[in-house]
Amino acid sequence: ASASNSSAFAPPLQHSTLRSSLSSLSATSPINNDHEEIHSLAQSAKSLTLTLLTTSFLLLSPLPSHADGQTKDFKLPPIDYSDKSRCTLSSSKMGQANAARDKLYDLRECDLRNAKAAEYDLSGVIMTKTDVSGANFKEAQFSKGYLRDSNFEGADFTNAIVDRATFKGSSLKG
Repeated sequence: ASASNSSAFAPPLQHSTLRSSLSSLSATSPINNDHEEIHSLAQSAKSLTLTLLTTSFLLLSPLPSHADGQTKDFKLPPIDYSDKSRCTLSSSKMGQANAARDKLYDLRECDLRNAKAAEYDLSGVIMTKTDVSGANFKEAQFSKGYLRDSNFEGADFTNAIVDRATFKGSSLKG
C-alpha cells in the first residue's frame, strides 16, 4: 500500500530546485522590479542628499586660511650674517609672482633706506626689522611677503601688487 501511495504522488523536489524555481519567479515578478526600482531611487536620493550637504558645508563654512600672516608663531631659520650679499634687493629670476627662488630671500635686519626696487618681483621676501623707508617700490610685486616689524615710512608702492603679505607691526606712514 505504501508503494502505491508513493507512486501516486510526484517525487519530492530537491531543495536547490525549489530555490531556483522561486528565484526565477521573483525575478520576473512586477512587484519585485518595483521594489528594486524604489530601492535604487532611494539610494540615489541618499547619495544626492549627502553630496549636497557636504558641498553646502564646505561652501558655507570655509576653513580658516592663515596665508596672510595670522598664524600665531612662525619659525624662521637663523639669519645668515656671513652672507655679504644678503641685504641686496634683487628681482626674482622667474618673472612670476610665485616666490620661486633658489634660496630663502632673507632681508631681515637690513638697512635698505631709499632703495630703488621699481618693477622688482620681491615675492617671498622676508623682512623683519628692516628699514626700507623712502624706498621706490613702484609696480613691484610683494606676493607671499613676510614684512613684519619693519619701517616702510615714505616708501612708494604706486601700482605695486601686494597680496598674501603681512605688515604686522610695520610702519607704513607717508
